[in-house]
Amino acid sequence: MKINTKRVVSMIITAVMLVVMLPSFAMDESSKKYTETLQPEGWTLVENEGGATLSYTKGGGVDLIEVDGYAFKDLDRDGELDVFEDWRVDYKERSRDLVTNGGLSLEFQLGLKMNPFSVGTPAKTLADTTKTALDLGYRHIRFSSVGAELITTWNNEIQKHIEANTDVVAIPATFIADPLEGNGVTDWPGNLALAATFDPELAHEYGRTLSKEWHSMNLTMNVGPQVDLATEPRWSRNDMTFGEDPQLSIDMTRAMINAWQSTYDDDGNDLGWGKDSVNIQVKHIMSEGAGEGGREAHTLDGAYAVYPGGQFYTSILPYFAAQDLPGKTGMVSSAMTSFSIGVDENGDSVLGERVSTSYNAEKINGLWRAANGWDGYILTDFNTHVDKCFGMEEYTVPQRLWLELEAGIDAWGNMGGKYEEDIAVAVEAYNYGVERLGKEAADQIIFDSTRHILDTLFNVGVVDNPYVSEAVAASVPNNEEHTAMAREALLKSIVMLKNTDNSVIKPAGDEKLTVYIPYKYSPATTSRRGTTPASFAPSMDIAVASHYFNVITDTVGTPSGEGNTYLPGDVIRASAEDIAKADLVIVRVASPKSNAPTTGYDENMKVPADYEYIPRSLQYRPYTADNMYVRFESIGGQITLEAFEGVYGTEYDYVKENRSYFGKTGTVSNEADLDFVLEIDELTGDIPLVLVMNLNSSMVWSEIEPSADAILVSFGGGRTHSARDEILFEIIAGNYEPSALLPMQQPLDMETVEAQYEDVPRDMECYVDADGNTYDFTFGLNWSGVIDDERVAKYNVEPIVGTNPLE
Repeated sequence: MKINTKRVVSMIITAVMLVVMLPSFAMDESSKKYTETLQPEGWTLVENEGGATLSYTKGGGVDLIEVDGYAFKDLDRDGELDVFEDWRVDYKERSRDLVTNGGLSLEFQLGLKMNPFSVGTPAKTLADTTKTALDLGYRHIRFSSVGAELITTWNNEIQKHIEANTDVVAIPATFIADPLEGNGVTDWPGNLALAATFDPELAHEYGRTLSKEWHSMNLTMNVGPQVDLATEPRWSRNDMTFGEDPQLSIDMTRAMINAWQSTYDDDGNDLGWGKDSVNIQVKHIMSEGAGEGGREAHTLDGAYAVYPGGQFYTSILPYFAAQDLPGKTGMVSSAMTSFSIGVDENGDSVLGERVSTSYNAEKINGLWRAANGWDGYILTDFNTHVDKCFGMEEYTVPQRLWLELEAGIDAWGNMGGKYEEDIAVAVEAYNYGVERLGKEAADQIIFDSTRHILDTLFNVGVVDNPYVSEAVAASVPNNEEHTAMAREALLKSIVMLKNTDNSVIKPAGDEKLTVYIPYKYSPATTSRRGTTPASFAPSMDIAVASHYFNVITDTVGTPSGEGNTYLPGDVIRASAEDIAKADLVIVRVASPKSNAPTTGYDENMKVPADYEYIPRSLQYRPYTADNMYVRFESIGGQITLEAFEGVYGTEYDYVKENRSYFGKTGTVSNEADLDFVLEIDELTGDIPLVLVMNLNSSMVWSEIEPSADAILVSFGGGRTHSARDEILFEIIAGNYEPSALLPMQQPLDMETVEAQYEDVPRDMECYVDADGNTYDFTFGLNWSGVIDDERVAKYNVEPIVGTNPLE
């Protein structure tokens, strides 16, 4: 038999080497400073001693690298530890290195800038659209509140798909969402309700608890809070703000954002960015809240924020407060732009070009980024490149996309829903940028915007640890401790405006009061979502009320309207004999909801010729805007080049649209709420009537206040929800003493509303009720009367006035 000497020698050498290396292997194993644990969902948890926690799917496309005994994820699969893979390095350096050395294509970087409303429905297996989006580079995925099991599975499948795609570096994805109070997370008060507590510490607790809940589901980007100053009482989004006072808004903004972004140890020490941190996208820079006539800038009719009082720099104070946080994260990480064009009393731009903020380089790069060296991530509000491109109508979509990047934004809201087609449009945008600036300058803009986006994945640990445990996602949101804290905050957010003859007060004994809670008629409504038929329901929950009171209520008869629909007379009120037994009557209604129409562009990118500007009203009955304070000519308006026949033929001139609503009549959709209260007041006679008002801003009280003996205000009803009935019953039953204060003035009448300036805080004459109390900023009652405490002393002073941060 012939012996292969080379093979024998090779085997001997290999055996010798193995013997020699055995002690080394043992030493390496003993020097490992990390552990790996397979999780029930199939992914692996890696815990480094005194270092970062990692997660990945073993064998799924990404392996570990061991350096100095620690584990790191090999995201680019090259077997070497790159700077962007090293969790010991500052997150900004990791982002910069990934853009520089990660091999990201232009198309992938443009994919990172996509931010559509949806890339597919949460499911246990990924939809093709979701896979496509991830392959194209989408990494900020819109969150859906679908329960712990499904969101866990969906998130983990997303991460597995990314790891398995070996064509590109494995950058994990994260979820983003607007504020979610009560929608899958603990039910905290909305912003205006929190502002009514005048307690920044509550805003801190709100952020600290909810950040833990969000991060437990890999939800690490909050598209909020909205900190616009609510200086225009007719604006429909005032309930999402911290009110109209600059100092109160500054204090609440700093406290809330600092708590969202920081992670805290068990002793409450601020650790900076960490395992519980959530990026905050403060909005809307710069700024909303001063829409002319209270119109909303999400539609063309509200395109202009006006500053007739010269207080643009006051309006931006809360945003810049977010650049000066007291904790270790230092500055807010992200921002969202406003839609509106900001103009002064003459209709000229307050800063930079007369264009929407997303295109205004002087506002974004020249002020927001420059004032404090802010180097964060900016997302446009949605559709600024399409149907909300105010002032940029003459440009194409690719041109608009580029000009937004050039002005200083990093990603496009609601761009990307067409996947490859939208990437192609974005490539056109880049090519336009190269034509304008040259390749080097255009590439630098792409580099910086990509870096800013990646910062929001590295800073909160998503790149290292993107997987979610179902047990954690099921146990952290809505846990007992958080729920108790949120309930206390809700109780503290209720303002008592009126309490004639102590109608609501702590009872002397334990006996239940008897209350009458009548049924309320809701007329049929029609919207773009369809028609809601007329209905009857108790104005507050009878089952919940029964825990606190002996309850008398109504019944509903047979529908008598056409098509078996209800009419107002179909209710069967409780008998006079039963009503007479009541100690209190309790009704709950909403503040007036304006019916003023909105509009978008016509085919010529103009306001449609037949569109009519109608006043937004804060009273229930129809309001005709014909008083001396209504503008004959609007401050804002589209400026277009128009042709006309002159002496020498066709000539052209710029013409400004007039958006005045003088002489027009505005109505509200819930006038029936007033009719309901007046009917019940007449029906119940001298029995004290407790009015619970869902207030989303300010309102004219003269129509409804005289019918009430006690008034409790729960802020919400616009984009935020009001407090649940149980919270109000706690106060009405005397179990909890009200302590909240008005964070917004309540006007005397609509003439007062017209007289005030959209941009000036606290400049209205306020309503005085039948008891002689003025519904002004910081007003509120407790069981002893008008509240006059340290909060009132601190905030009931002259409003501060802002100045240019660059000066």
